[in-house]
Amino acid sequence: MTAASGRSPNIVVTRVLAMDGMKPDDTDPAAFIADMCAFVNSRWAERGVAGCDLVAAEWDAQRRTIFLETISGAEALNVRRVSAFLKAEQAKVAQRLADGMGKLL
Repeated sequence: MTAASGRSPNIVVTRVLAMDGMKPDDTDPAAFIADMCAFVNSRWAERGVAGCDLVAAEWDAQRRTIFLETISGAEALNVRRVSAFLKAEQAKVAQRLADGMGKLL
């Protein structure tokens, strides 16, 4: 790819985003998430980056979809890290809800 100036643009990847849904015959969410982690890790590896950190993650159990937003980091993404991130986000939401309900009462 060349820019209008005729020079190659200096492209720097700062984030890798991935979203996918489980197939109807998939029964193991952990295996599905492991595959997504492998996909994200491979995209960072293509750019010479050893690992990544999660910026955002969402799991929709009803639709069986996951969204991952990552930035470069030192550790490869895995199911344990995604699970811990999702649990921490769930706890934050629960705390915000509890704080809001406390103000209403």
